[in-house]
Parts: sequence; C-alpha cells; structure tokens
Amino acid sequence: MTSDPTAVAVAPGSPKLAWARWGLAFALTFSVLLVAPTRLVIVWMANSARESGLALLFLVVLAATSAVTWNLAKSLPEKWSSRTRPVVFGTWIVLLCVGVFVQSGPNSNRAIVAFLFAVGSLWVPWLAWFGFRPASLTRRVSEALLVAVGPLVLVSTVTVEAMRGDNTVDFAWTWSPPRDLAIAFPEPARPAVITTGFDPTPDDFPQFLGPARTGVIESGMRPVDWNENPPRELWRKQVGPAWSGFAVRGDFAFTQEQRGEEEAVACYRVKDGELMWMTKSPGRFASAMGGVGPRATPTIHADGRLYTVGATGALQCLDACSGQVHWSKQILADNEGVDHNHGICGSPLIVDDKVIVSPTGNASSSLVAYDRLTGDRVWQAGQSLASYSSPALLELRGRKQVVLHTQQVLEAHDPVTGALLWEFPWSNANVNNCSQPLVIDADNGRLLVTTGYGVGAALIEVAPGEPHWSVNTIWTAREMKTKFTTAVRVGEFIYGLDDGILACISLADGKRKWKTGRYNHGQVLLVGPTLLVQAEMGDLALVDPQPKKFVELVRIPMLKNKTWNNPTVAGKYLLVRNGEEAVCLEWPVR
Repeated sequence: MTSDPTAVAVAPGSPKLAWARWGLAFALTFSVLLVAPTRLVIVWMANSARESGLALLFLVVLAATSAVTWNLAKSLPEKWSSRTRPVVFGTWIVLLCVGVFVQSGPNSNRAIVAFLFAVGSLWVPWLAWFGFRPASLTRRVSEALLVAVGPLVLVSTVTVEAMRGDNTVDFAWTWSPPRDLAIAFPEPARPAVITTGFDPTPDDFPQFLGPARTGVIESGMRPVDWNENPPRELWRKQVGPAWSGFAVRGDFAFTQEQRGEEEAVACYRVKDGELMWMTKSPGRFASAMGGVGPRATPTIHADGRLYTVGATGALQCLDACSGQVHWSKQILADNEGVDHNHGICGSPLIVDDKVIVSPTGNASSSLVAYDRLTGDRVWQAGQSLASYSSPALLELRGRKQVVLHTQQVLEAHDPVTGALLWEFPWSNANVNNCSQPLVIDADNGRLLVTTGYGVGAALIEVAPGEPHWSVNTIWTAREMKTKFTTAVRVGEFIYGLDDGILACISLADGKRKWKTGRYNHGQVLLVGPTLLVQAEMGDLALVDPQPKKFVELVRIPMLKNKTWNNPTVAGKYLLVRNGEEAVCLEWPVR
C-alpha cells in the first residue's frame, strides 16, 4: 500500500504545533486573562474611572485564546486532553487566591475574599477553553450555570472599602456599614475657649507643609539616635477619618476629622492632647480609592482666624480660640463646580486680605479668592480643572504669584486680580497632580515641578513677557515620580518619594543618584539637616540626605494602617496622624 507523501510531511509537525498552541493559550490565560478582569472588577467595586483600554485588551485576548484552544484536545495525547481543563481551573484558583490574598489589606477578610474572587472569575478560563474538546449540550449548560453563580456571589457580597498608594486593597462585605460609623469618637468634655498660650511663636507650623508651604522646617540639631534615645510619646488619641495634617500655633494644634455624617474642625492642646473644642458642619465625602473625610490642612492667620476646606467644598472661617464660625461658603456651589473623584484636597492659602482655594469641576474657577474677613468672592481664575494640589504663594523674578498644579498644567496667577501670568503643561494620564512646586532660583525664575504615574520631574525657567510670561524647559526626567508627596531640596540635590521609594536626583540634569528605601506612598519633611519620612503604613524614619548613598539613621513603628497625612514639627513637638489615631512626640532641639 502506498502512503500519502503529504500526510507523511505534515504529521511530524502537528504535535509541535499543538503544543505551541497549548503553551500560548496557557501563557495568555495566566497573564492577561488572570490580571485584567481582576483589576477591572476591583476598579468597578471602587467606583473609580473605567479602564476601557484594559477592558478592550481583555476581550481581544479572551477571543484569541478561545480561538487558539478550539478543538485543540484532539491534537494532544489523551492524558493531556483529559487533564488540561482541570489543570487550568485548579491553577487559576490557586494563583488568584494567592494574588488577591497578597494584595488585600489588613482590614480585609483576606482568605474568604480571595477564594470568592477565584471562584467568581472562573467564567474567564471557562470561556477561554470552551472549545478545547467536544462536550454535550447538557454538560455545557451545567458548566455555564455553575460558573455564572460565582460572579453573582462575588459582586453581591464583596466591595472595596479603601485602597492604598501601592494598590493594596481593603475589602469589606457589601452589607457592612462604613467602619467609622460604628466608632464612638471622643468629644470635648466641655468646649473651652482658649485664653492663654495662643501667642505666635517662631516654632509655629501654621499651614500645610509648614511656615512657607515647602515642607522645610528650619531647625537646630536634634537627637537622631532614636534606637538609644527615642522621642518621648506624650499622648496618643483616637481621631476621626481624614487625610488632614495638624496646623500648630502656640500651645494648640488644629486638624480636621470626619465624625459620622459631619465634617469636624478640632483643636487639641499640644502638651497633653486634650480636645479643647470641636466645630461640626454637615458633609461627608467617601470614596473607595480616596477614603473618608477631609483632605486639606487648616491654615491659621496671625489675627487668630482659622480657615478650613472640607472634602465636599465647605470653606469656613473660624475663631481659632473658640471654634465659632465667622462665615462659611460652599465653594463648589458658589463656583459651579462638582465633586472630583477623591474630593477637594487643596488647603486654603492666605495672601494679604484674601483666602485662596481651588474648587474642582470648573476649569474657569479652579482658583478662587475670597475676602478673608467677609467671605465675599474677589476673583475667579483658572485654565484647567483643579486636581489635588494646594495653591502656593511664590515669588519669581521679583513678582509674587499664586501657583497651582491643575489637572493639565502648572499655572501662575496674579494674587491681586487673578490674571494668568504663565502656564506649563505637566501632567499624567490619570490627571492626578498632588505635589507642590519647588522654587530653585527665585531671582532667575527657576522652579521644579513633579508628578507621579510614570511622568516625573521638570526644571523650568519663567520670565516676564507680554501678554504672558515665557516658560523655558531646562530639563525633564522620568525620575522623582511624586505621587502623593512633595520633594525637598538639599544643596544641589532633590530628595523625595519616587513611586514610594526614597530617591535622590541631581538639580543639574535630573539624573538619579540613588533610589532605595521603600516607604511606599508616605510623606517627607526636611527638618534642619535631616529628612523625616512618614511611611505609608505608619513607620517614622530619619534619613541623612547624602547624594552618594542612602543613609537611614533610624526607623521606628508609630502608627498602624494607611497614613497619607503630612507630619507636623513645631518646636520640640512632632505630631503625626492618620485616619484612625494621632500621636504627639517630644523631639527636642539641642
């Protein structure tokens, strides 16, 4: 009998092609098909911006994998054609359980949630390997019903409560009330009026990021041998959720908290943590990505008025000694704005007789000035929608200007009229800009602008011109991707958290000198000659800023859980807080 020459030529290649198809399908299943739907579900649970590009990629890869596996079993040995689908489903469950468990925060029911995610997504490998081998209609229908139950159970029982900067997630049950609503927070024993100890001092920390809103605290030498001589803990208090820091004047510290369905401004005595007074107003902002409560830090004027901005847009002027409200404005309603994804974050800025804020949702009023005594609006300005940074008063080339990093640009305005002076496009795909600009050379108009999400830093130079100032880019760098934090300058080098890792870059060209020290998305202050680093999960660290190498002097545990709040240093006092507790340490100046 004569053999078919064509069959002889093709047969040896068929097993190789089948195994190549099998390997490709396996690789696609446990890469894109494993990660993409998990992320898309978490983003959906968090009510965050939809990732349409990732969704499209997932659908394309799912269709491609299904095509690759179609009738593949008949080209494989029997033991593999019968075992492949059980291996795929078993591997899927194991990998997804491990992945979700690792990415879950400490407040989650990690094991149960991980299993629900694994079972709830079995429809993905089922579709991808649907045509791998023939099956009866009854079997197909039975399998379809089984894999359909999983996602229904998942989305009806699990939701996202909170996320961290490193994308770890706190999951909660859909029927559970928000965690903070079940807590009985302390209230003032009897609201007190401050009569002494409120005089201004050189050690005051009157606003976001300190006296000049730069994250730099002029200070003498302090003990840094915290292992042998740690700062003394004066008090530790439970506080309501918020990402606000403390503003300090004299013997008193002011912050903002969420108390149930109300936003609160609170005054604590620094030496013992006594709650002096608390003023509440209706309003509650909550998002799974951004958390619960106010984001901004209070600002204290020399005349004793205290200015606050809530996450829902409530601008208040209060008497810092009693908490009495002089006036209030809803800056979103007043400027035709709307809530942003993570709430209003910009801290109020005082310039002469004005308080300047950054409402979200209206590009023509992303920067608004009010008369600080009456609350009357003075001017509106803006070129782009407000993001999450705070307005800053800078002096460049001898001219004062209010600078704000909006969703698309860094823009500067005249503080008297609000007129645009210049703008510089510097943003990221998420249009989330949180960092403050850093003046490098005021006389020559040089400043550094940084942002996160893969973009980095730019050194620019501005100069007067008509009708607007000119902006020249000196260099740009992918380094110093400051997601939530603000960088600081020491000599000819810049230090900051680059995607959660402490880094040093050169001012001359933006090139990295080193990047190490994993603090995640915390905060940084320069206190005298030392970097104070607040790690995202609560540790405090001291770092000697040396351009040649990373030198961590000490790191101690301080707070538990996520900490995005900026630390405060006022004289011998170091105050730190997060959305659960506040701590005051005594860190004396030698």
